Amino acid sequence: MKKWLIIIGSSVGTIGLLVGVYFLWHGSVEISLNGGNEVNLTVKVPYEDLGITFKKNGNVISEKNYTITKNDDIDIEKLGDYKVHYVIKYLWSTYEYERIVHVIDDVKPEIKVSVDKIEKDFCSKKTNTKYTYTAIDNYDGDLTETVQVTEDEESVIFTSTDNSGNASEVKIPISYTKKPNPVFRVRGSSNMYVTLNSKYSDEGIINQDGCGHNLDEKVTISGSVDTSKTGTYTINYKVGDRSLKRTVTVYKPSDISNVRKGEKILYLTFDDGPGQYTQKVLNTLAKYNVKATFFVTHQFGSYVNLIKKEYEAGHTVAVHSYTHNWNIYKSVTAY
Repeated sequence: MKKWLIIIGSSVGTIGLLVGVYFLWHGSVEISLNGGNEVNLTVKVPYEDLGITFKKNGNVISEKNYTITKNDDIDIEKLGDYKVHYVIKYLWSTYEYERIVHVIDDVKPEIKVSVDKIEKDFCSKKTNTKYTYTAIDNYDGDLTETVQVTEDEESVIFTSTDNSGNASEVKIPISYTKKPNPVFRVRGSSNMYVTLNSKYSDEGIINQDGCGHNLDEKVTISGSVDTSKTGTYTINYKVGDRSLKRTVTVYKPSDISNVRKGEKILYLTFDDGPGQYTQKVLNTLAKYNVKATFFVTHQFGSYVNLIKKEYEAGHTVAVHSYTHNWNIYKSVTAY
């Protein structure tokens, strides 16, 4: 009986010794994949494996003490999930690990606009600047046709979204033309002449924002014109704290039949206008209450509006020619 106990005791001791030696030699092994078991890789970017960290008993083991083989089949040109298989051999043991590589499209499309600002007309909001734009994506290619163009008060906004949901936005500032000054003046002439016993119809005023839009403001009008009596009348217009006035002169036309024998009549005529001196002529004639005849042309377009003032002042308006081109008199055909 003692002999068997000794044998059994000896066997147990040997096994324990071997186990102890194994764990003492092999130790506690810890292997981790650098960067994690799953990583993202931008499509078309070369894959660079981050490797592993091998520890035994808390100490890092040099790569020269173990062998590692990797098996991967990653297509960086195509979106998808790929596996990297690691086989690590250390002493008498083999360890296997697996990493998932997600090939993704996380790059926004690149939008390019040919200008750095866009000019617009202040009133019409019409674009005065010609421009082009493109949108190129690293994976989906040319997305120019899908670009959305919107705008707010300050900028034109270009937006492009690729098939993976990556969105880009470019804002180009808007530069408006100079805001035109508002218009506040009497309609027609501020100094009018009407004949005795004729009908007078007031034209009112122009009160606009500069873009030709009438401002919705109450206009108070005071004063009246009695065309049955000669004299000068004043019409007053008031809008808020702004005011305008118009003078209307009621006059009696000269009656040639009343000219006494021996008296002379002088007819004043002005040709070739209206032009740069027409307004001065009108002012002088009004000062002395003298009527004249204006033989008008269209050769100075910026002064054509004075023809109406000539008429409104009670003068006679007649045609001199349209172009004042003397060639029209070369022949009947030319005329």
